[in-house]
Amino acid sequence: MYLAVNGELDTTPIIRLARRHGCRVFVPVIRSHRTSSMWFVPLSDALRDNRFGTPEPASGRGLRISPRFLDLVLVPLVAFGASGERLGSGAGYYDRAFAYLRTRRTWRKPLLVGVAYEWQHVADLATEPWDVPLAAVITDSTMHSFAPSILRARGR
Repeated sequence: MYLAVNGELDTTPIIRLARRHGCRVFVPVIRSHRTSSMWFVPLSDALRDNRFGTPEPASGRGLRISPRFLDLVLVPLVAFGASGERLGSGAGYYDRAFAYLRTRRTWRKPLLVGVAYEWQHVADLATEPWDVPLAAVITDSTMHSFAPSILRARGR
């Protein structure tokens, strides 16, 4: 999960729904600006803005979890393509955190789902070798599935 900023589609309703259903919600916290790396920690009510102005939990760094142990990750994006390509903000935090998914023959954990407005869907989006594709994108008007066999296998 992430906490929306700068006009991103608001994730607050999804967070509330997940908590009502007993889900544990983790959000990214920047670990190092130098290496563009991040951790995931439990979402708490006490937030502070990081250097990019993104809210993150003020505490809980000792409770961090490896991305490999998350089930579902909602990912912010600037644009997405017809095959699950994702254009992020440019620092590469998500691509680095989930780089191991590019080397797997089958995706198991986590399922990466983008959250965006429909107008962020573009017909052609260039990719780089380090880009990690999305399984799906949920927009303000529909859902785009790029890996239907994965979603079916998980019962989603």
